[in-house]
Amino acid sequence: MRKFFFYFALLSLIPLIFWAGGAESPVRFLYYPVMVLLIPVFNSKTLLQASLTFSILYCLVPIAKGGAYPVYSVALNVFSFFIMAIASGRISDILRQERNSLRKTTETFHGLTNALNLQIMNLQSKVDSLSESYDRLQELDEKRIRFISGASHEIRAPLSSIRSFSEILLNYGDIDENTRKEFLNIINEESVRLTQIANEILDIVRIESGKIQWNIDVVDMKEVVQSATKTMLPLITNKGLALETIIPEHQSSVKGDKNKLLQVMLNLLSNALKFTSHGKITAGTSEDPNEIKVFVSDTGEGIYAEEKEKIFEEFYRIGDDLAGRPKGSGIGLGISKRIVETHGGRIWVESQLGKGSTFFFTLPKKEGINPEKEEVSSLTDFRGRQLLVIEDYKPIRQILRIAFETLGFKTIGAETLKMGIDIAKIRKPDTIITGYPKSEEYFSELRTLSKVKGIPLYIVFVIDDRDNGLQVAVNGYISVPFEKSQILSTIEEVFQNKTGKILILSNNSEEARNFQMLIGTSGYETTVVSNVYSTDMTRLLPDMIVIGHHPSSEIFGLTNYLRTNQATKNIPILLILNFSMRDVNYIGLNSSGYGNGLNKIAEKLNAEVFSIANL
Repeated sequence: MRKFFFYFALLSLIPLIFWAGGAESPVRFLYYPVMVLLIPVFNSKTLLQASLTFSILYCLVPIAKGGAYPVYSVALNVFSFFIMAIASGRISDILRQERNSLRKTTETFHGLTNALNLQIMNLQSKVDSLSESYDRLQELDEKRIRFISGASHEIRAPLSSIRSFSEILLNYGDIDENTRKEFLNIINEESVRLTQIANEILDIVRIESGKIQWNIDVVDMKEVVQSATKTMLPLITNKGLALETIIPEHQSSVKGDKNKLLQVMLNLLSNALKFTSHGKITAGTSEDPNEIKVFVSDTGEGIYAEEKEKIFEEFYRIGDDLAGRPKGSGIGLGISKRIVETHGGRIWVESQLGKGSTFFFTLPKKEGINPEKEEVSSLTDFRGRQLLVIEDYKPIRQILRIAFETLGFKTIGAETLKMGIDIAKIRKPDTIITGYPKSEEYFSELRTLSKVKGIPLYIVFVIDDRDNGLQVAVNGYISVPFEKSQILSTIEEVFQNKTGKILILSNNSEEARNFQMLIGTSGYETTVVSNVYSTDMTRLLPDMIVIGHHPSSEIFGLTNYLRTNQATKNIPILLILNFSMRDVNYIGLNSSGYGNGLNKIAEKLNAEVFSIANL
């Protein structure tokens, strides 16, 4: 349109020249500034064509005007017109060459800048990964130091007693027989205690390293509880306490290591005995649709609320600095926790100060979920399928397990990736599910185990919506380091339009800037928000929300908030994961809306892992 306007402006000079006096009209000199204006618009060929058209029309002016025909004057003007056209064409070509050269230089510069930014981003990701690994190593080093310190402290006490009394026996020959026997009994008791501490430490090391031997078989927990109470009965009655057992006559079996489960029961009964001075100790079991619950209750001194989690740490003992406290290594409950969780269960304590404590642990039933009480998806029934759920944030882990058990799976829970790897090696599940993994730590080992053992590995994010129940809450995932093709393909899979508003929830400016840089040139408008809770989402109204890397607890809170907020409830959500998604599947909503319950889980697993003919 602009070219046509300039072309018309040049040719419109002819009628002006005609009316202003003919071929000798001063208006003809406007040809030169108009040609200058045409230089950046036309190339040399077009300029010559325009000049030729103008010259031909100019030559017709004297004929149309009548009178004497000033041939020399017209020829001279036409010659000057062509000279101007040639010069303008040459300048136009030079300008175009320079413009093309500048454009190529700019494109090269932008390409190099993008490549450099990508390299910087990848390096930053590696630095972050190294930083996380360093922090992890520091944490492990601190744990190692605490472990060695605790072990040294525990070993020092019995060794000091053994050394002191043995030196007395060696250096003094006039000790009477009764005193000698008393000293020898103390040495024997401390030797037994030292052996027990050493065995417990070895158990922890073996469990931690994955080298412990598990003898998995069908176990009747009724027999385990009865055996443990029978062993502890003399010690309990000698202290003047009563022992009661509450065991149903008919009870389902579990799958596990009988000796390890017996060790857990003995640890809990021993712990109850130490801290109960009067009353009774009660041990027993109860049965839920999905699991067996075992408990040991006492009427002892109770536990402070802030110590309920700490008591499961190695070498932690309640009131350790107070005089007259019962002896113990502080390792037993830590070992019990590891054994129970490796069996796919959980362990916790409920207590009231001055009234006593009750320790509970659960184990998944051997036959799986009771079919009379389960709520199975209409798409398929996964009864008999075993699924390992790995998630360090307890609320998400519990919701995931409930979700999959609702579909008919038997689930095993694992708090850490390391624990999940150990469980997967022992009890090969049909599928491994993770919630929101924090980092690459142990994930590559889990990925390798998945490939070697042929166990599919999936990521899924489920929330318990107060209005709609259990729901798959996330549409898709973006992995770090960022790759433009992966980001765009994920966005296009979820959001069909090529343009739209994308809201980035991130308090990491580097992460948000890198993401914006990669998709900003693809037609999407991006906005970064660090605190969604103080943002008016009805004003922003994005087409998609991308949640940056956060701790698991914050991710859970953010996603839950967005899915229960009317303004954002049905907006697609993508999560950024701080590791590569290579060889990892995910269960997401894709382009479908929120509110389909657990159907996406059933569809995905039925299509990719299990077939109806297989069930």
